Amino acid sequence: MGIATKQRIRHVLLKTMSSGYRAISSDSEQSAFQPSVRFTSEAGFFAPQVTVVVPNYNHAPYLRQRLDSIYGQTYPNFQVLLLDDFSTDDSRSILEEYAEKHRHITTTIFNQQNSGGVFRQWLRAIQLAETELIWIAESDDYCDLNFLETLVPFFMDEAVKLAYSHSVFVTEQGKPALFRFEDYLGELSTVKWRQTYVAAAHAEVVDFLGRKNTIPNVSSAVFRKFDPAFLLAESDWLEMKICGDWVFYLHAARGGKIAYTVDVHNYYRFHADNSSVKTYATPVYYREHERVAIEIARLYRVPVETLAAHKYFVKQFFDQNAFELRALGIEFEALYDDERIREATEKRLPHIMMASFAFASGGGEIFPIRLANALAQRGYAVTFFDFRGEPINFLVREMLKPDIPVIELTNRFLDVDSMIDSFGIDIIHSHHASVDQFLAVSSLGQRRSNVTHIVTLHGMYDDMQRDIFDRTLQDVYPAVSRWVYISDKNLIPFKQRNLYREERFIKIPNGMSAPNIQAVQRSVFGIEDNAFVVCVASRAIPEKGWREAIEVIREARSLSGVDIQLLLLGDGVLYETLKAETVPAFVHLLGFVKDAVNYYAAADVGMLLTTFGGESFPLTIIECLMAGRPVIASDIGEIRNMLTNEKDLIAGYLVDISDGKIPIEATAYQVVELATNPIVSSAKQALAKEQSSCFDLGRVVDLYASAYRYPIATEVCLRS
Repeated sequence: MGIATKQRIRHVLLKTMSSGYRAISSDSEQSAFQPSVRFTSEAGFFAPQVTVVVPNYNHAPYLRQRLDSIYGQTYPNFQVLLLDDFSTDDSRSILEEYAEKHRHITTTIFNQQNSGGVFRQWLRAIQLAETELIWIAESDDYCDLNFLETLVPFFMDEAVKLAYSHSVFVTEQGKPALFRFEDYLGELSTVKWRQTYVAAAHAEVVDFLGRKNTIPNVSSAVFRKFDPAFLLAESDWLEMKICGDWVFYLHAARGGKIAYTVDVHNYYRFHADNSSVKTYATPVYYREHERVAIEIARLYRVPVETLAAHKYFVKQFFDQNAFELRALGIEFEALYDDERIREATEKRLPHIMMASFAFASGGGEIFPIRLANALAQRGYAVTFFDFRGEPINFLVREMLKPDIPVIELTNRFLDVDSMIDSFGIDIIHSHHASVDQFLAVSSLGQRRSNVTHIVTLHGMYDDMQRDIFDRTLQDVYPAVSRWVYISDKNLIPFKQRNLYREERFIKIPNGMSAPNIQAVQRSVFGIEDNAFVVCVASRAIPEKGWREAIEVIREARSLSGVDIQLLLLGDGVLYETLKAETVPAFVHLLGFVKDAVNYYAAADVGMLLTTFGGESFPLTIIECLMAGRPVIASDIGEIRNMLTNEKDLIAGYLVDISDGKIPIEATAYQVVELATNPIVSSAKQALAKEQSSCFDLGRVVDLYASAYRYPIATEVCLRS
């Protein structure tokens, strides 16, 4: 992106922010517009690229006005995807003309036969788009030239999943229609759409979008790209003719926020081909509206009033066309069945708020991200809550799927219960004592019966001083429904205080998805192929044994005469300290990396010489095993179980820290054994590959899914 373009974008966004978007209000502060601090700081910059998709079929008369309104946008950072569904008019020549004129930002895809449905083109657009933001600009509409300039800044709030504009209904000739946008929505509210707003999608569905399709035209909306798998699970979406857009919005906004602005206009053209009036007397109109009601019930925790209002609006049209429909022997109840909608309500997956201390390095911060990603892939609504307990690590932030909305804590006096209500949260799942306490205290330790608070113990509680533990539990214990422990040692302080109740404590291991491993080339670090490489990936704090690892490798090099190299991955105070020192040439300080598994794959063995009191179930060991590398690690927490198979064979070596110290010489001999004995090394590698299967994230998600719905009274064995 050129300097001139960046300056233009910065000018556009500053102008937009100064127009008052910071002050957009809502019933709940956390539901209002909350731009991320990483974009609003002086160093921040927000200019995401947008994919503009134009799905066309026989709209030649309107194409030039449509395309001029796209290519003339004042927001410059976009690319255009022109789709044609085998038009029989002059559409393709017009599309080719504009594609040639704007070839540096345009791609064309022309079907050789008609796909049979507009939503197949929408799906293709999502699959082809490589940007986070997408705008489906239908080929018979047009818009103001500042459309993107006005809508894109809403996505500075990382919980906003869909933003749409005011629509002007126009005739086929482009003149204002007698029936207006305000008339269409007037039976819901005569004032709501007169002002710009941002609201939680759940609240919007409960009061408005669940009752009537308040986004009458997709051309008015920009949305974050999302995984359409759960949408496609109901296979009839692609075949829908009338309500497919409504179903699409319900999925696109789920778990996050919806933004609306009156400051820019989309022009929605009414003509014979897109008029729905002629469908009112056909059964398909009512069957598709029943499908919408089913999707609302399947995706959102809506009250009966919402579904009743939806039914009321649909039945109005049936009653107006009852003569024609009943002449076909069709009654409303046969097309719109309350029982089918009720069944969908019972199948709804809970909406989970995954609450994390920070986007920072550490198992207690990275595991919630992996779990959130996996749950979203399973079809759960997931909203991520960032407590902002530490400065953001952008590489960690990138680990979260971009379509998972993020609520960022900006006010320590946040009304948590109000946030839970507006977002429709069923389950709070927190992973850090500070976050646990904040959520508990904010609700005075009293949680509604329809909301469950689950805490995963990552080792923090069992490393607390006794008085701090007691004060924390005084607030947290009454509010938490279930405690998940990952190591037996996590239970010690609870049992010491007679707080352990079997029905409230569940053991679930950590895990990760099988990675796509791309081993880093050793030559990048100036390491010879025949060297023996040891890799340490952890937070750079003294208790994680970085200095001890350096001493162990120094001793192992002396004992063996082998070229042994050490990779140190991670951020923290010790990393900064070591950077300022003169470290041995065999030490490679690499800082925090996003995919440690690729560095383990470049090494021969992993190492974790930890004396950290909270060490329980280190993710870094899972990453090393996933790379098929053995581990030399302290015998603490669950590490022995993690490395030991059913035959009591160990995928590496355990380090005795019973005296609270790392035995340098004994550990060095373990390194030497692996570096000089290929038979032992090969056997340990084979054990590592075998043991890695124990940490499949899919199995872990199954266990959490059960914990979310039902109490688990029995321990979960690490090995299935």
